[in-house]
Amino acid sequence: MKKFYLILILLLFIKPLQAQFSLGISGNLNYSGISGNAPSNTIFNKTVNFGAGVLLDYKINDEIILSFQPMYVRRGAMLSYDLPSYKEPRDSLRMNLDYFSFPLLLKFPTNKTVYFSGGIEFAFLNGANYKAVNYDLSGDIQDLISSFDILADFGVGLQFEVSEYFLIFEGRFSQGLMNGYVSEKVVNPIIPVDFKNSSLQLLISIKFDL
Repeated sequence: MKKFYLILILLLFIKPLQAQFSLGISGNLNYSGISGNAPSNTIFNKTVNFGAGVLLDYKINDEIILSFQPMYVRRGAMLSYDLPSYKEPRDSLRMNLDYFSFPLLLKFPTNKTVYFSGGIEFAFLNGANYKAVNYDLSGDIQDLISSFDILADFGVGLQFEVSEYFLIFEGRFSQGLMNGYVSEKVVNPIIPVDFKNSSLQLLISIKFDL
């Protein structure tokens, strides 16, 4: 029994030594859109936005890394309307949704360079507005948009060791799981009443071991 306790104590001390923390910064190019029931004569198109954040990686073992990546990110969509004077739907309104987002991911390295990732993302709305593309019209719609969203994240990345740092490129798909519209509010004819966020991101990060 004494040997068992001795081994257990050694494992408790050895495990933290094997684990490794990494800290870094990241920027992302975000190709975002929304899916759901579009208003009559309306099409949802994608928009390109930017974001930035930090990352904290915890190496559980050689096969699994826990990654926490708080970031600011802009999502939204371009609303294109079917106008009588045009043959094709025309980009008319841009809807911008700003979030403070907190992805919690698991990374699965296949070797020293390639890894796959997956996890959950908790997003808190920081602002929401719309702006017309070709004429002077804009407005705040934050009270019509849900203040909280949950997204499922899936990605694949490449990591390169450069001197004392690691340079990381990751492609990530995020799919919203909650309706982005606050249903108890009065219906706004400009904003879709049933939609979910989605985005395809390119993230570029630099990190170093602590």
